Amino acid sequence: MRLTFRNIAIIILIFSLPVLFTNCDWLMGTSPRMQYTFRFSIKNDTNTDLEVKLAVGEIPNLKANFDDFTLISDEIYKLRNEIWSNERGSHCIIKPNSHNSVVNFLPIGTLGFPLDNYPIEYLESQIILREALLNKLFSFILTVSKNGEIIYTLVGWDIPDEDMETHSINEKLLGYYDTSPENYIYTYENGQDIRPYPRFFGKLSSDYVYFGGNFTFYIKVTESNIFVKEFIISSTWVDEDNYWKKN
Repeated sequence: MRLTFRNIAIIILIFSLPVLFTNCDWLMGTSPRMQYTFRFSIKNDTNTDLEVKLAVGEIPNLKANFDDFTLISDEIYKLRNEIWSNERGSHCIIKPNSHNSVVNFLPIGTLGFPLDNYPIEYLESQIILREALLNKLFSFILTVSKNGEIIYTLVGWDIPDEDMETHSINEKLLGYYDTSPENYIYTYENGQDIRPYPRFFGKLSSDYVYFGGNFTFYIKVTESNIFVKEFIISSTWVDEDNYWKKN
């Protein structure tokens, strides 16, 4: 298995993030955006402010109940970047006829690289991150609220139907990471390569499996409906002002 110059450069970049990205504007950026674990862009086509919240956490299996969803502690986020937390970037207010986004930076990137590729000062944190985050499933809960009341809840795993009713969940779509070490490995005709992010598994209009890090779900909210409009696998350079003008 080969570790390319690109892989090494990504390791250096990720561990430089505390210096490079020190405020919300840089973190949320427009084009190009830094890599993230989950991202949702929401357009508000109503006449009222909307509040959007994203939670990312661990699930024990793909049939897990709502109460089995567990947030990851802020201490784990801060091992990768001292300004990250499970809430950073995950909440926004969207004014009428405008758009905004929520993101999560769960630090699962580069965990597939061999430990001997890391600078010595990062080894201890890498070992803790791997113990906490490898060989697990991570998915999301997204809520949209109006006037202090949740009007839409979307989850990213096959939650039981009875739980959907109990917890007033409007929609579920498959959207999760499996951080087994083999899911960081890309096999091609001439060998294998290690990717920065593990495979992301999901289903919108069709099945998809690909390496995560820069995708976005696009959600539109109207007076009569809320729906996932599109899923873009590589959204790093998408100009969302133009996107939402056209959509």
